[in-house]
Amino acid sequence: MRISLTLMLCALALGCAASTAGAAEVNFGGTIVGAFPVGAFADTEGIIGQSPYGWRAIGGAAGTGFGFNLELETRVGKVTWVGLRFGYVKYGADATDLRNYINSVPDTSSTPQEVTAMDGTWTNTFISFPFRFIARDFQSGNAYLKFDIGWVKVTNSYEGTVRLGDPPADNPFTADFKLGNQFFLAGGVGVDFRVGKSLAIIAEVRYNYIFLGGAEATSTVGLRTIRSVQDFNPQTVEVVVGVRIPLGGI
Repeated sequence: MRISLTLMLCALALGCAASTAGAAEVNFGGTIVGAFPVGAFADTEGIIGQSPYGWRAIGGAAGTGFGFNLELETRVGKVTWVGLRFGYVKYGADATDLRNYINSVPDTSSTPQEVTAMDGTWTNTFISFPFRFIARDFQSGNAYLKFDIGWVKVTNSYEGTVRLGDPPADNPFTADFKLGNQFFLAGGVGVDFRVGKSLAIIAEVRYNYIFLGGAEATSTVGLRTIRSVQDFNPQTVEVVVGVRIPLGGI
């Protein structure tokens, strides 16, 4: 009798779990991003310092970035959603300060060189867990708070020309400083505007903080192998717009 009761309770628990899973609400979101560097990440002058290892970066010289997000989320409470996000943002970067620094370092090699042109980019690739909390419902949608936590793969890249050889000639180069996967936090606010049962337009503003300080990378510029250490934490303000599509129960 006791065994039968136990089996009945287990069956009931499994039935409730299956019912709950079947009723789970799941959304897919696709958005485009405009990202605006603030603080040291946006500084363009005096951002490179000399050091025994190559250079010490105290600023990023980043310009406006553009990218996208793909996100899945599920409701875990009355006002709480939890998701998984893949994001990508690419920024242009002013390389003037870095080029001047490289050219100012005494060149003791047998083949003197000079960087004659240089452009830079920053690339951030995100994998994270966003948490969305509904703050207020209204007739055509809702307003919410959103917090994001996860990792971002950071790469600082340069391309240009370096003059070397005899006779001197401009030779193209590329340099990728791969700064690894870094922890980041983000927070912001957003609104949902429902335009039907199967579509909502979303708009968000959020602040990102990447814990990059101390990250190191090595690459080659011309004939020089240079080690870089980051001495700042990138900060950005993002404006995000896109759509959210309910996928129904799964």
